[in-house]
Amino acid sequence: MLETISSEATVTVTYSSDNTMIEVRDADNTFSYKKVSGSSILLEADGVIRAGYLTNDYGSINFDSPEDVVRRVAIYRIINRSQQMGADGLIEPVIYTNVDNIASTKRGRELTVVYKTTVLAKPIKLKVTGK
Repeated sequence: MLETISSEATVTVTYSSDNTMIEVRDADNTFSYKKVSGSSILLEADGVIRAGYLTNDYGSINFDSPEDVVRRVAIYRIINRSQQMGADGLIEPVIYTNVDNIASTKRGRELTVVYKTTVLAKPIKLKVTGK
């Protein structure tokens, strides 16, 4: 068994003062989007969101929930890292999200929140016995 590995993802979210629009950008500048809150209307989108899912944790991404987006990105990253190591799977995944920073603009019209998700897990390599 290999040692515990980790991955992180961070997104910065700007909420409009009337909470009708959100703008999400990841810290690595691989994706961003702006959308009308509570609807499926994307006003702007750039880049590619690479999302990962663990067992019993599948479905679609809720773009109104930046916490869901950042969680899926962090999971994708740990799965990708474990595959690069030659692991067959992950056990004991621990996932947590912190709200690192909350700030209002000087005009008080927008609220900015930074979500950071960390995933810790043990990659495993299965040993084939027999023939």
